[in-house]
Amino acid sequence: MKFNKKAKLVTVVSSLLLAASFQAGAATSILASSNIVNLTGGTGTATFQKINGASWVSESMGYLGWTHFSKWGFVTLSKGKPVTIVADATAIAGFHPGITVWQRKSSTPLPTALPVAAASGVNPTATQAIFYMNDHFYDQASSISVLNATDETSGVKVGSINMEYVASGFDMDGLGDKFTLDTTSGMLRPYNATTDATAAVYGPYLPMGFATTGLANSQKLSDAASATGVTPVVAAKTPGRIALTFTPKVTGIYQFVVGGLKPDVGSAAAANAGKGTGNVHSVNVTITQN
Repeated sequence: MKFNKKAKLVTVVSSLLLAASFQAGAATSILASSNIVNLTGGTGTATFQKINGASWVSESMGYLGWTHFSKWGFVTLSKGKPVTIVADATAIAGFHPGITVWQRKSSTPLPTALPVAAASGVNPTATQAIFYMNDHFYDQASSISVLNATDETSGVKVGSINMEYVASGFDMDGLGDKFTLDTTSGMLRPYNATTDATAAVYGPYLPMGFATTGLANSQKLSDAASATGVTPVVAAKTPGRIALTFTPKVTGIYQFVVGGLKPDVGSAAAANAGKGTGNVHSVNVTITQN
């Protein structure tokens, strides 16, 4: 009898493991919001269009990234040579850019131009499959591994999505905002020195989970301003610029996301931030590998 129970347990566990190995993760195409950056002489540039002011992390989405409103870059990099990615949003009042880089595990090389989308109901080719992300939300400081991914819309097979986290950083200019609790909703809201003088104060603002991860790569106003030759004005909230530097461990495809991090209250970048029809902006991106 004991033998039979053990045999049944092994059978059940084996069945569960086998079923798990065939489980499919939901994947969404990011082809329409992607850029391929080709390095010429060690440098490549691109303009990332329609970036939402709250897309790199969003308070309303639990401080996760959002594939719908983030913009993606793909580039082939060489092992051991330092790389710098600059996202310059200084032309947008109140915009704070963030960048995360992953190494995309793929035996298929990156094309020199974006491929056309697969026909409806047709499995994407290996090249087309590179331009898929799992689900709609992602952690900016974690590796991503999805087996047997399927297109959430058509259900066709996409394959595995494997991305190793490399580095992240965000623009800290003006992110010393103070918050207090709203007595009606119980949610955090911006602190008002006049009306909230006796209220509990929280801050400065940092996105959840980034107290250590990515913080060393993030820039304060003096860092960003000196890089552009502008005299730092620490008291002012200014548009953002982030320069993220890392050294690739392997030669291959690197995928990075550029988005907005909590725009300044009342600024142009804050108008409808986080909404599908919200204010969207163009951000200049430069990649250099010498």
